[in-house]
Amino acid sequence: MKRIVLFFCLISSATLAQSLNEQPMFGGLPKSPAMLKADAEFIATAAKYGDRAQTSDRSVALGWQYLGKHDIPTAMKRFN
Repeated sequence: MKRIVLFFCLISSATLAQSLNEQPMFGGLPKSPAMLKADAEFIATAAKYGDRAQTSDRSVALGWQYLGKHDIPTAMKRFN
């Protein structure tokens, strides 16, 4: 649990120059129409590989793998 809190504290202190998809929960900002369209396309593609719970679990697992490699931008994209 401490690792998770530390991780989000480090991420939240990042500059606003980061892409929204590299900030926790997209920086708390509403998604643009283009982002919503990309979400719908991603969900449709992911559905080909299993149900939403399975694909979500896999994405989170990848996020932890990237975090372990200190690739925070890619990890954040997987967690989002």
